[in-house]
Amino acid sequence: MPRTLPRPTFALPLLLALAGVGVGAATPASAQSPGVSRIAGRIDAYLRAAVRHDQFSGTILVAKRGVPLVRRGYGMASYELRVPNTPQSVFNIGSLTKQFTALAILQLRDQGRLALDHSICSYLDRCPASWQPVTLRHLLTHTSGIVNFSSLPGWDDSLSMRSFDRLAFVDVFRDQPLGFVPGEAFKYSNSG
Repeated sequence: MPRTLPRPTFALPLLLALAGVGVGAATPASAQSPGVSRIAGRIDAYLRAAVRHDQFSGTILVAKRGVPLVRRGYGMASYELRVPNTPQSVFNIGSLTKQFTALAILQLRDQGRLALDHSICSYLDRCPASWQPVTLRHLLTHTSGIVNFSSLPGWDDSLSMRSFDRLAFVDVFRDQPLGFVPGEAFKYSNSG
């Protein structure tokens, strides 16, 4: 019988905050102090218990002031194949990147390098005339009317297996008609 995925736990950020720990990249420094070892041990014990109770499965890198305290996989990458998570595990993060893309776009806006209400044709080569009214804001809010590329016929069977550069990728859905007038409806679209 297939095992269900662990429920996410939201206590980890609280534990890390109480321990005075942040996530970050490694920089040269000593991580061997008794206090650091105690914190690392508490984090490890907490996550091992979470795995036992089906509340966590994944990989973590916890660092304090750039020094890694815990870098470890917990639980299984594949229950079916009995493959454990490791620090080198690769995860399909899918749409998780959308929020970081939105943040980067807002930072560029704050720097005056782009405007949310400009046409995407200001930023895209070979932009179809039908996309002229589409703005960055529409892309960010799924109100552009541009077809969702992952809903196209043939996406699952063949297109998703190919590699594309940016312009060739846009060519996959460039000639599709808009689903609605930009800004007049909401429809989730990976194409944005």
